[in-house]
Amino acid sequence: MSLTLRYPPNFAPHRPDTLCLPRCYDDEDHTEELALQMDSLIPTQNQASVRVFAGRLTSMAAGPQSCSYIPVVCKLSYTSKGMGSLAWEALMYHNLHDLQGTVVPRSYGFFEEQGHAACLVLAYAGQPLNTRFEDLNNELKEQIMDAFNQIHECCVEHNEVVEKNVLVNDQGHVSVIGFAMAMGTACQRHLLIPPVGGLGPDETEFGCEELHRRLFENTLMGQFHDQQSLMSMDVPVQSQD
Repeated sequence: MSLTLRYPPNFAPHRPDTLCLPRCYDDEDHTEELALQMDSLIPTQNQASVRVFAGRLTSMAAGPQSCSYIPVVCKLSYTSKGMGSLAWEALMYHNLHDLQGTVVPRSYGFFEEQGHAACLVLAYAGQPLNTRFEDLNNELKEQIMDAFNQIHECCVEHNEVVEKNVLVNDQGHVSVIGFAMAMGTACQRHLLIPPVGGLGPDETEFGCEELHRRLFENTLMGQFHDQQSLMSMDVPVQSQD
């Protein structure tokens, strides 16, 4: 199985118009030959080693003029550092197979020509948050907490819980991305996650540092502190005279 990449017009004049990469491991969910038209470059902070494109994925059997396509994001690298990072991220998505399409994007595969190029193809799942965690509404906060909790239950620790790694689509559904720094490890959480706006548990009793420090303090505890501040304010009382 392989993936044929087609570059955006005039993107890489020193390269061929297409690039064919073999799939790195067998995947029973995706057995057809695929083609990906890369439409536009998505600006990121790590463009030196990995470039990210918006594109359209089709089956080679459908032909190049097919109107049936899947909106995807393509992460492409030609450097050893970038290819290694993509290979690791692909492994994390493989470990999260049961969550793909729910709280993480669906992966359509990792493709690599050793020493030449590597590509990770993910379903388009929305736009990154442009609002701080603590300023989100309760519904989104609950979705984010639930998403990271499910990821931890699959024995994956994200290690980069920041707004840019949380996507929201047009229907308001949350997906988590950015697993290049993730680790496979069993979550040490001992307690249930409290409701949004409540007082979070002590970190030692709770057991999981990432869920407590990165999420409670950013999403739950922020609102709690706001409520406490409001309660402690000196509010003038009008005279009844």
